[in-house]
Amino acid sequence: MIEIGERTFPSLADMRQHVFDILNNAPVDEPLEETDTKVLQELFLCHPEAEEKMEGQQIQDMKVGKHPQAGARAFCIIRDDGTEETFSIKKCISAWVREKGLENVAQKKPKTQQTPSPQPTQQTGAPGILNELQRVITLYNQLGKEIEQLKRSLVDASK
Repeated sequence: MIEIGERTFPSLADMRQHVFDILNNAPVDEPLEETDTKVLQELFLCHPEAEEKMEGQQIQDMKVGKHPQAGARAFCIIRDDGTEETFSIKKCISAWVREKGLENVAQKKPKTQQTPSPQPTQQTGAPGILNELQRVITLYNQLGKEIEQLKRSLVDASK
């Protein structure tokens, strides 16, 4: 069991998947739910440059925004003065895992850009059905993201 930010996850992979689901699915430029903010804040404080990014201030809130250079979705802290700073959640998770001594926990990182190939579940009954449903929902969400990216590309190409 993985405990972080007042939440408990069955595994490190489940925690990572939850974080990347937030990144990929939360509305842009809207404050995140309190429970998600607590998880992300604990992760952010492990970022190698967390103090520099906070600029001596406290974190007022967190959100999903756009990276200023890349334009990709990124987590942002919102400082007390209202200014914002994006950060790498991958750096945060890596540092948090090292800090907690979980490096040897064999877990796959969720794929954020690639769609996993459908794999039938081996479980039967309610747990198997729930796992299959979660897999279908994940695939559906990833397909929706890819469609949105294609739409943006087409709009950009037509300009």
